[in-house]
Amino acid sequence: MKPSIPWRILVTDRNPRVRRLLCRELEREGFRVLSASGWGEIARAVSNGVDCVVMDLNLPSQAGQDGAALLEQLKRNAPYLPVVVHAFSSEEALEAGTLRLASAVVEKSGNTEDLKAAVRRVLAHGSGGRKA
Repeated sequence: MKPSIPWRILVTDRNPRVRRLLCRELEREGFRVLSASGWGEIARAVSNGVDCVVMDLNLPSQAGQDGAALLEQLKRNAPYLPVVVHAFSSEEALEAGTLRLASAVVEKSGNTEDLKAAVRRVLAHGSGGRKA
């Protein structure tokens, strides 16, 4: 079921070019897209309401936290929110221990089709970050 308003997707990546590319590609799919480069921006966007987060595990650290710790904090604060981890390899995600917290893991390959499909899939399995 398609929502009456576009899904709100938060794209996080340490690389501004990658963020812009992913935002553009997801907007072409009809999503409303926001971007963030660090934890403060992520926390603000989540508190303002997003339906899904696309997360780079290599975001700049906050007080020594790595991407896995940031993901854990995000899921503690918003357990209902689907998170698609966008990593250089599934081994990177596995090593970070994120598989149990992520709704999906997509390898960074330069081809955005897998990422767009994963976002659509996690949103189709629930209400995303929208509370009933």
